[in-house]
Amino acid sequence: MNEYEMLYLIRQNNEEAEKLLLRIFQRKIYHTIHRIKDKLNYRSTTSDEDDELTQYCNQALLNAAESYQDYGGASFSHYATCCIETAVRTYIRHKRSNTNQGLSKALPLDALISDKEGLYYLDVVENRNPAFEPQSTIAKMERDRLRQHLKEKLTESEYRVYEMRILGYKNREIAEELNVTIRRICYIQGKIKKLLARYID
Repeated sequence: MNEYEMLYLIRQNNEEAEKLLLRIFQRKIYHTIHRIKDKLNYRSTTSDEDDELTQYCNQALLNAAESYQDYGGASFSHYATCCIETAVRTYIRHKRSNTNQGLSKALPLDALISDKEGLYYLDVVENRNPAFEPQSTIAKMERDRLRQHLKEKLTESEYRVYEMRILGYKNREIAEELNVTIRRICYIQGKIKKLLARYID
């Protein structure tokens, strides 16, 4: 059975053709998942999550078989691979956004419980570790991780631009302080924005 026959049969809801397609792409799906997870530095929390991601990719492959059009110039194999890669990235973004939503919905321990008594959640949570500061620990860890990422990717002067922007300096003031042109400052800021976008992704 050639590729066109298989696609035709899949569009006719032929289960054998679907199984054959999934079997042919099984290795490619496995390698694509692991390549993109490594590239995005993403680790599954459970084996069920790996199975779920594989099923997500299988569905993307079957959808690709339904939507593929020959007149674009790309082979079905190339088109299907792009659909699988998109599915992996979408799945990982979805998982990360759910994690971030969970953190954003977390109740801060410095929230007021009672106006009358002036009581905060922090007052009623037992803390056995004096070094633990619940209000800012997670935020501080994330800031430190981001700073470390930027320090690894930027030169010392470029990182200084980032620090000064955080402190509220204007481009003109940074340019005067570092003795460079405003155009150079704008270029560095563009570089920082790209690094931040990749870090978030």
